[in-house]
Amino acid sequence: CDILEEARFATLFARNFEKKQKFLQAEKIIETATLGGAKSLGLDAEIGTLQTGKQADLIVVSLGNAAQMPVHDVYSALLFASNARDVCLTIVGGEEIFRDGAALKVDEKELKIKIKEIARKM
Repeated sequence: CDILEEARFATLFARNFEKKQKFLQAEKIIETATLGGAKSLGLDAEIGTLQTGKQADLIVVSLGNAAQMPVHDVYSALLFASNARDVCLTIVGGEEIFRDGAALKVDEKELKIKIKEIARKM
């Protein structure tokens, strides 16, 4: 699942049906995709924003790809020009689990073998 692509598709879908010229700003859409998800699950006291006492789950997204440039608005660049492939760091529970294209807590070779085994059984 790619939260950036899902947010982009939802935004473009909504804009297709919107009759007025004023749309939600990218910053509000990113907030809805993060804190909004936490609120809808009733977990906004635990997740959804970076605050003391909340779970420290976050991603760092590179905005250095040609398709993202020039970056005039970080939120727009995230929403309209980024996807999961641009994530360069993932931290879950305060612990790095992904950095620079590599999973740090999973043996990727073993995982690929298991995925192939499951696919064969299907």
